[in-house]
Amino acid sequence: MSETTTTDTTTGPTTPKRSSRFSNQNFETKVGKSDFLLSVLRNEAPENLARYGITLEGVNAFETSIGTVRTTDQKQEEIKASLKTITAKLQGEQKEMESQYATFKRKIKAETPMQEWKRFGFADKK
Repeated sequence: MSETTTTDTTTGPTTPKRSSRFSNQNFETKVGKSDFLLSVLRNEAPENLARYGITLEGVNAFETSIGTVRTTDQKQEEIKASLKTITAKLQGEQKEMESQYATFKRKIKAETPMQEWKRFGFADKK
């Protein structure tokens, strides 16, 4: 981890900020590294884990967290796909609506005196 120290001009130096390389990696890399760490931790004897201050409960919670991240990501991807479909449908319907509006406007303007255009919501001058 790299450290940077921030200085507040009124109180002087503050505690160092730590930036983690892990936090700068993409999603798949983070999940992959978490999977790898989990597999290593699962293969360690409980007394070895205790040396690091890690409990089996902690490892189980880590495994649950990884599973939850995967499930939530899958849901998010499904929503994104659905959103793309809905957006495409919306754009198609909007184009159709705009085309109909332009056609009706053109026909009304051709058959109606300019003084009556405002009645239809047209502020055009020509």
